[in-house]
Amino acid sequence: MRLRDARGLRKELNELKIRHQDMQSDMTSLRTLIDSLPSPVWVRDGKGALQFVNAAYIKAVEAKSETDAIERGLELLDRAAREESARARSSGNAFVGRIPAVAAGARRIFDVLEVPTTRGSAGVGIDATEVESMRSEVARMID
Repeated sequence: MRLRDARGLRKELNELKIRHQDMQSDMTSLRTLIDSLPSPVWVRDGKGALQFVNAAYIKAVEAKSETDAIERGLELLDRAAREESARARSSGNAFVGRIPAVAAGARRIFDVLEVPTTRGSAGVGIDATEVESMRSEVARMID
């Protein structure tokens, strides 16, 4: 029978526990920040299914909760935009585009950024409706 000194393993385990707790705390902080953003934010798995949505996304798709939005697969972007985004991500590139969408029952324009991640993708839609309206108004005035 061989005996080993486990003190080194216990120390390493305790260090890993502390690092894990720190990472969980950082993750909670980041989720709180993302959830408070006025822009819809989402995370997809490798198959393109929603895994996380923030409060602005829930409001935009008129869901009852994050779970409701995910389970029902409520999408902010239309099929064509999602397919274009998936093509960009499958080639390892981020998708960037100005996309029309219906959010909370109103037609809006979003500047969308969706990037590939190690486990799928993450995206954000920044409402550009006012910018687009102003651009159109200026163009009319110039004409």
